[in-house]
Amino acid sequence: MAICKGRHFRVLLLFLVFLILTYWYLLLSFEPEGKEPPVISPPATASEDKKRPFDPESELKKLDMLIQVGQGSADLFYDRGWVYAYMGEMEKAKEEYTCAIEIDKEYIDAYYNRGLLYMRQKEYERGIEDFSQAIALNPEMVDAYCNRGNAYLHIGEIAQALEDYNAALRLDPQDPQLYYNRAIIYLAMGDKGKAMEDFEKAAGLGNEMARDYLEQAS
Repeated sequence: MAICKGRHFRVLLLFLVFLILTYWYLLLSFEPEGKEPPVISPPATASEDKKRPFDPESELKKLDMLIQVGQGSADLFYDRGWVYAYMGEMEKAKEEYTCAIEIDKEYIDAYYNRGLLYMRQKEYERGIEDFSQAIALNPEMVDAYCNRGNAYLHIGEIAQALEDYNAALRLDPQDPQLYYNRAIIYLAMGDKGKAMEDFEKAAGLGNEMARDYLEQAS
């Protein structure tokens, strides 16, 4: 009896297409949770008057003046970048963070915040570069691992994303966002058992998106 090799090939091809479509569906259906700076507060040069609300325009004028008179320290450029980011001026913010880095090549927060801006603009490879630099300078920076993992996930590098989430969880095993993000990775890898374990851990630590997923899956 002749073996229908062509038919077997078509079945295998259809199966591979199904796996690829399933993988991309999972990536598009679940958005990894990023790590922004934990508290939005005025920069170091901000007014000491706690009763007055933070005024970004006024803060920019003070920073401009300090930089123009020759006090252009890395901190001042970083602070001006922070204010521009607060105002939604992403390109100007990146320029200021870059100035801070040119003055101080080890300015961890400038690399990290510039990486966040790249992520918002979907420039994931450049975000990875900045988060990697922040990690090199501070190997215990959990948020940098988390966001680099998110960037890897967005470009389809799930093995690297899993590695970063694992590294972050070793440093902070009580972070619900990390368990949620790792659960997405396990789903994309087809390991529903591990994914459910992480969704349950994330939900137990207060992650609402994980709770919603578990409710829908039950």
